[in-house]
Amino acid sequence: MVEAEERRTNLRLREEQDAAYRASLEADQAQESQRQEEEERLEREAVEAERKRK
Repeated sequence: MVEAEERRTNLRLREEQDAAYRASLEADQAQESQRQEEEERLEREAVEAERKRK
């Protein structure tokens, strides 16, 4: 009886940790995507500014 309870508790804890890890991973990926988009935007603006100077 106690072992089954322990297994359920451990399983629930593992599921909660997995969910937290996935949420953290998704947030990191979104942040990286945003950073990359900003970098590309700045690069395009620099190219456009250079083109206008010529």
